[in-house]
Amino acid sequence: MVIALYRNWAIRQWDVVAAYLQALLKHDIYITDINEDGETEYWKLYKTLYGLKQAGYEWFEMLGDIMKTCGMQQCIGDEGTYVNAKELVIVGTHVDDLLGIAPTEAQLDQAERSVEG
Repeated sequence: MVIALYRNWAIRQWDVVAAYLQALLKHDIYITDINEDGETEYWKLYKTLYGLKQAGYEWFEMLGDIMKTCGMQQCIGDEGTYVNAKELVIVGTHVDDLLGIAPTEAQLDQAERSVEG
């Protein structure tokens, strides 16, 4: 934020809807449920759910893969920050919230399109 304010750059905030529900599980996890007949059913989870220990980790890994695919590099000093030095775009993350800064709105638009595509 300080960089953006000092340089008069564009700032944009994104919220990823149902972020944890989008990440795939890398390990087998089963849950149990009782059906209407009182019988136990077993369900294999394919995606993370809020409340799972693995959910935050799997989401962070998925987000990192997406950012790297879009040409962003993870900062060494702050693993939740990604930089595209060529386009001068910086994206900070906190759980499912993203904050992007760039010299122009057009560069933020391009970064958003590359992530969506």
